[in-house]
Amino acid sequence: MGRRARLLNSNDEPAKSAQSRWFGPPAALGLFLAASFALAAAVNTGGVAALGVGVIEGTWASGAPLPVVRFASASASLNGVLYVGGGHDGNTFSGDLYAYDPATDSWTARAAMPGPRYSGNGAVALNGKLYVAGGWTAYPYAPLPNSNLWEYDPAANTWTEKASMPILSACGASAALNGKLYVTTACDGYSGYRNYLHVWDPANNTWTQLAGSVDAHAWGPAAGVINGKLYLAGGADYSGATSGLLEVYDPSSNSWTTLAPMPTPRAVAASAVVNGKL
Repeated sequence: MGRRARLLNSNDEPAKSAQSRWFGPPAALGLFLAASFALAAAVNTGGVAALGVGVIEGTWASGAPLPVVRFASASASLNGVLYVGGGHDGNTFSGDLYAYDPATDSWTARAAMPGPRYSGNGAVALNGKLYVAGGWTAYPYAPLPNSNLWEYDPAANTWTEKASMPILSACGASAALNGKLYVTTACDGYSGYRNYLHVWDPANNTWTQLAGSVDAHAWGPAAGVINGKLYLAGGADYSGATSGLLEVYDPSSNSWTTLAPMPTPRAVAASAVVNGKL
C-alpha cells in the first residue's frame, strides 16, 4: 500500500497518533440474523473511532429462501423491507425483483426491472425510492456494461428511467450520501479496471464526475457511508487476486484517503454499516 493509515475520530478529523483498525469477532460473539444485517445497511449512527467487522452480538438464523436462484444481484433495504433484484441464475441474466418482509418471513415478487442486470454497482435506497445504476447487460454476443439509471417506486410498484451515467459502468459500488447517489465504476467495457466516481443529484437529474479513488478497487468492492464519508474496501482483478484496500472519500474536499487494509483481502463481499462501523 505504501501509504500511512489514519484513524478518523468522531469529528471526522484525522487523528495524528493513531491508525484505523479492523476487528475480528470475539470467539463468544456471533453475527445477527442475515436479513437484519442486510436491513441495517443504511444505518449511520455512532462515531468513527475505529472501523470494525463482525462486532455485533447475536446469532444467525435461517429465513425464507429466495423463490429463485440468484447470484451477483443488487440489494438494498427500504422502509423495513429487503429488495433483491437482477443477477444471474447460472444460465441467464435476470431483471426480477423480490421483496422480503422480515415481519412475515416471506418474499413477494415485484415489478421487474426494465431489463436484466448482473454484477452491477449494487442498489441504493434514497428518498423513499430504490435506485440501480449500471451493471452488465446480456447482448447477443457478449455481456457489456451499461449506463442506465433506474428508479423504483415501491408505492406504485413501477420503474422509471432517469438520466444515464456519462460512462458505461459495472463491477463497482454505490451509496446514498447527503441526499445524492454516489457510484464507483471498476469496469467500463474496456480492458483493465477503472477508479471512477460519479454523483447523481435527484434534484436536477444530473451526473457529475468527482475525484477517483487512489487505486482501482476492481471487481466487487464493498461500500458504506459513515459520518458523511464514503468508505470503499476490497475488490478483485481479472486474475482473481483479491485486495484488502480501504479508502475513504470526503465529499467536502472531493478527496480520498487510504486507511488500514482489511486483515484478509475480500471481493464481492456483503457489507453494511452498523453502529458507525463497516
